[in-house]
Amino acid sequence: MYVHPAVRTADLQILLSMLPEQAEPLRAETLAEIAARLAAGAPQWAATGVQTGRRGLRLLVSHQIEARLVAWETGRTTPAHDHGGAPAAWAVADGELVEDQFDAPVWLSGPRRRRVAAAAAATLPPGQVHVLANPGPRRALSVHVVAPPRRARLRPARAAAMLAEAVPWHALAATAVSAP
Repeated sequence: MYVHPAVRTADLQILLSMLPEQAEPLRAETLAEIAARLAAGAPQWAATGVQTGRRGLRLLVSHQIEARLVAWETGRTTPAHDHGGAPAAWAVADGELVEDQFDAPVWLSGPRRRRVAAAAAATLPPGQVHVLANPGPRRALSVHVVAPPRRARLRPARAAAMLAEAVPWHALAATAVSAP
């Protein structure tokens, strides 16, 4: 198991207690709880100058989960992808993210769009294709958790073309998901 030094020992003990002892699949809701707990510490990490890189900073990796901290400059987007058939969740630590989800067959439907504000988490079922973006006006931080750890599968450029034709991210009038 790998644990980044920025993860507090008390948080790690709580996170590990959330993982089942048996090799049973984790539910997306459990992943969202883990993401939210890790996201609560993310703004302090950013203040210390932690750099996350293109794929994010690995916070926690085990045979059951992988968690990453991701910094989003204004306008940054992901390519259309799924998480290799694994459930996933993410929580916004600071700022706001917009997500487009595509139903199967992926390219025959328009996206479902949602905004997720700071202190809120979102789940992604296995096989769901999505795109994330920071609409701005400032940098955003988020924590992403997938179980079991798998490589994301990128999807063809059709999603990017659909998004390029859409209204600019900052002009969207979607409702934010609020924290409980």
